[in-house]
Amino acid sequence: MGNSRRACLWIVAIHTGVAFVHNQAHRQIDVTLSNFQSTYALVVIVIAPAVAAAIIWRGHPRRGATVLILSMLASFVFGIVNHFVIDSTDQLAHISNDGWGSIFTVTAYALAITELIGVAAGLSLRRSSTR
Repeated sequence: MGNSRRACLWIVAIHTGVAFVHNQAHRQIDVTLSNFQSTYALVVIVIAPAVAAAIIWRGHPRRGATVLILSMLASFVFGIVNHFVIDSTDQLAHISNDGWGSIFTVTAYALAITELIGVAAGLSLRRSSTR
């Protein structure tokens, strides 16, 4: 298995772990999402990267990389809009910086970082799988 494939699989695993902790923080500090936001988060932030990893693992790196790039970009935009742009209880400016609030903040940034790394890893895999 090539380095680009391994990088994609690792970033999906790390991103999933961070998303799990971020979800726990949401629950602990009682920051609720709308039904649309919850569904979007489940499908785009959790399920789509896992599907991408499965596609990559099964030997279709170019297709899997495409799914990974799209899901990570969509996740990144969702997180930026909800954590930094829209004035809501989900915005980081409204979250206390103690206990679970600090975990919420750290994991929000960590999600953004892993999503950008996921896009980069997906692009690298797409490039290397066309050779």
